[in-house]
Amino acid sequence: MWLNIIGSIIILFIIVLTIRGIMRDKNSSKSKHTIQKNKEKSNSKIKKEIEEVKRKQRPPEM
Repeated sequence: MWLNIIGSIIILFIIVLTIRGIMRDKNSSKSKHTIQKNKEKSNSKIKKEIEEVKRKQRPPEM
């Protein structure tokens, strides 16, 4: 009787922990994806600024 109750509690605990772990993994992969997107955006902004500076430094072509 008591072993049955204790076993069911342990199984429920394990199921809850695995579900939490799966949800945490999904959230971490989403945050990694957004971090990657933000890096790409900042890199493209930096490239645009460098191109503008190079354009300004060039003498005007005639």
